[in-house]
Amino acid sequence: MTTPDKKHELRQHLALISTEVYLLLKASTEEERIKRYNMVQEQIDAILNCIDDPKPAQHSCPDTMIR
Repeated sequence: MTTPDKKHELRQHLALISTEVYLLLKASTEEERIKRYNMVQEQIDAILNCIDDPKPAQHSCPDTMIR
């Protein structure tokens, strides 16, 4: 289940990707294109981490097994 906070975080990453892709397309130098490309990759990685890293259930003793 996606929480409102997680949805907001994903929207922020997607907005940054959109901006960086626009700037990548407008870049005039190879150095700037590489920088923008790397920024897009960082945001994609952040999205994947956000999706792949589910928050563990909060228990009073997370290292012990509940019986």
